[in-house]
Amino acid sequence: VSCLSTYTFSSECPRLNGIYPSYGAPGTLINISGSGFIPNTMTLGILPTKKPNSLSSLLFYQASSNASDITFVNTTFVDDSFLMAVLPVIPAGQSEMGVYQNNERFSVNTISFIILEMKPDEEKSSLLWIIGAIVGSIVAIILLVLLILYLVWRKRHRHRRLRLHVPDYNFVAFGKEKEETYKVAKDSFALLEKYLFADDHALLMLLINPEVFNINDKDKIAEALVLVYQNRLACSKYLRLIIRHETKISQDENTLFRANSLATKMFARLGRIIGGPYVFHTLARFVVELDFSNQQMTFDKEEGNARGLMTFDMEVDPLQLYENFDEYEYATNVAELQLACQKVFGAIRSSIDKMPNDFIEIFKEINLSVSERFGT
Repeated sequence: VSCLSTYTFSSECPRLNGIYPSYGAPGTLINISGSGFIPNTMTLGILPTKKPNSLSSLLFYQASSNASDITFVNTTFVDDSFLMAVLPVIPAGQSEMGVYQNNERFSVNTISFIILEMKPDEEKSSLLWIIGAIVGSIVAIILLVLLILYLVWRKRHRHRRLRLHVPDYNFVAFGKEKEETYKVAKDSFALLEKYLFADDHALLMLLINPEVFNINDKDKIAEALVLVYQNRLACSKYLRLIIRHETKISQDENTLFRANSLATKMFARLGRIIGGPYVFHTLARFVVELDFSNQQMTFDKEEGNARGLMTFDMEVDPLQLYENFDEYEYATNVAELQLACQKVFGAIRSSIDKMPNDFIEIFKEINLSVSERFGT
């Protein structure tokens, strides 16, 4: 259908019924109602009314005007009776709007529309919005790139992270029951407690006499004594008595407090009950770092990497040192072992103010008893 033939219109051509709103500044969304709209082929033409005054001359002017006088705007096709468009930046004033196809008016009529001036604030706001959108997009892209780089770095260095997890101290102290089993009912072992806490310590001295009980029962006796005495928070006091007794009967200071010593076994059991938090916060990081250093050393060997500056390969077996290390490696190993020991010892010395008071009293007793017995 040719909608413009010698400036006459066919009944099959699109027709405009109205435009809402009838005025607006650039950027305004306008709704165009009518009939006969065709999808994906039409544009909105805006022509300033600057030459003719009469309607007939206006229609003739619009139909015959050069396309360079018309501002064409892409439309959004909703259906055959409804279009949408956004006003572009064009000069303010009275104008006529019509539907165009291939830069020729396709609608049988036009509708007047007033173009308002864009206020400076609106122009500034629009400009700021555009700048903000651009900056926001750039920032989003940068953050996305950084996230990707972090994930790649994390994947490559996951074996290098040090992780400290606070343990369950009750589980460390009491095992699977996770209960403070030494807190027994006061009346359950009243008679036993009466003699164990007697001032003459007769029952205690009898229990720690190696001629009275089997040496294989030391673990059970140590466990029982710690649980009963710690029920009254008095284990440190009676452990010091046992330390004094073992030191007194010892013939050589080099044989004191060995693994089979009752005092050693009791201290180990008491340490698990009251020393968990102190030991963790004092030494856990050093233990984890040593384990991490070993993992890093293994990883570097598997990957063929050079040995890192902060990795340690400390051999403590003398036979391995002599058989597998040359003179330089031997000296390096000894120096690294000494450094590690000094760091651990330094951490213990600097943590005295955090050490449980029971530990301090026990160590004082060891120092005093050994000094008195052997003069050292």
